[in-house]
Amino acid sequence: MMQISINKLFKNRVLQHTLFWLLSYYVLLQMFANSPEIQKIDFIYTALFHVSLIIGVYINLFLLIPKFLSNKKFFQFISLLLIVIAGTAELNIVFFDKLVDIILPGYYFISYFEFTDILKFVVVYIVATSLIKLAKSWFKLSDANKKLAELQKEKIETELNALKGQINPHFLFNSLNVLYSLALKHSKESPDAIIKLSDILRYVIYGSNKDYVSLNEEIKLINDYLGLQKFRIDSNSKVDFKYDIKDNNLKIAPMLLLPLVENSFK
Repeated sequence: MMQISINKLFKNRVLQHTLFWLLSYYVLLQMFANSPEIQKIDFIYTALFHVSLIIGVYINLFLLIPKFLSNKKFFQFISLLLIVIAGTAELNIVFFDKLVDIILPGYYFISYFEFTDILKFVVVYIVATSLIKLAKSWFKLSDANKKLAELQKEKIETELNALKGQINPHFLFNSLNVLYSLALKHSKESPDAIIKLSDILRYVIYGSNKDYVSLNEEIKLINDYLGLQKFRIDSNSKVDFKYDIKDNNLKIAPMLLLPLVENSFK
């Protein structure tokens, strides 16, 4: 229960983003510190430096990628992304040179970096966060496809089980009719018919529980079924069953061919 709660916690988007920016803050704080001992001014500068980065990153994550990249508008995406990168770097400079004095009048700040240096930071952050988002999207899509495949498999298995449930009573009814008619005639062929029915029932009970069986097993089932039906049809009637299996490794779901044969005797 605790493991499930922890997994859900770390899948929370807000927590993921918070942890990312806390890690980013720690890394940049170490980079920006001008002395071995980190000063109060370093904490403030690092926090302010993140303002423009956060704006640029989220414009890309929540606007450019979903609206343009996801819709395969590559030219528009690249063009706007370049504008966002340049604009984010310029915003960083303007923020420190113009706005910080208004926000924090007790401090005097200037940007530590030139435009090209800030540009490198912006590119690294936007590329890194884009790759993380695309990787998460890929894993989500892969997981969704896996779940869809499982649902389709379950649906097919449910349909097959329903089909088998329809086949078995009908099949047994026909087979017992054959044995009944032979018993009324005191036919010497009754033991042979019972053996064939026994083989068929063994296959129905054990073979039909498998996901797949060899095509040869299905052919044997049909031959046994036809052998039973021949006991009850008119002696002037003729039953031919021809098949040509070129690959003995072919497999199919069990009990799929028998309904076609059964219908021919209705």
